[in-house]
Amino acid sequence: MSLDLTIPSQQGAYHFARQMALAGDRNGADALYIRLLWLVRCDQGGFLGLSDSQLEERVARDRILCTHDIAEITHAMYEPGEWPMARNLKIAAE
Repeated sequence: MSLDLTIPSQQGAYHFARQMALAGDRNGADALYIRLLWLVRCDQGGFLGLSDSQLEERVARDRILCTHDIAEITHAMYEPGEWPMARNLKIAAE
């Protein structure tokens, strides 16, 4: 099974954040994961299109997101940035 990193998805957001965490920046990885999820449609595991109550439920169920305040997560919606460009457009799923 492969992961297409050109298409915004929860798995792609996790992949990019995990690379940052493995490099030693856990806080930066969490911030990146949260920011990228605002670029992902809710049917792909992201935040785009969720109501406030659905967002709160999604955050409560996620083992990474539940450690962050909902205000912090909502604030990340306004942070600048685009979906990362991947060198390898498709990778084997982790």
